[in-house]
Amino acid sequence: MKKSEINKNTINFFKEMKSKGFKPEDFQRNYYFFEIKDFKAAGFTNDEISFFDYTINELKQKGFTNKQIDELSYYDEYYFGVDENEQNKIIDKLKNNGFTNELLKSIKLIV
Repeated sequence: MKKSEINKNTINFFKEMKSKGFKPEDFQRNYYFFEIKDFKAAGFTNDEISFFDYTINELKQKGFTNKQIDELSYYDEYYFGVDENEQNKIIDKLKNNGFTNELLKSIKLIV
């Protein structure tokens, strides 16, 4: 199966599930990671897609860039399922990629 067919199937799946009342976080918790662009292509908005309990629009209001939001999306559900040592590694990785302490505090990843 070509990548474009996979993406089309994913988007159709999202659209079907959205019509049944599913939200993006339902996919993130119960299925494998999907990219933001796939959620948007299925009709979800920045007010419906969330990471670390904040919608994309709320993250933007806190000062996160689109690139940073994309990166957060990779760690969202994974972060909460690992031990403190692994969480600290994720935080260090985010800091190394330009996330400031203020941004990380704003979403309660650090105190």
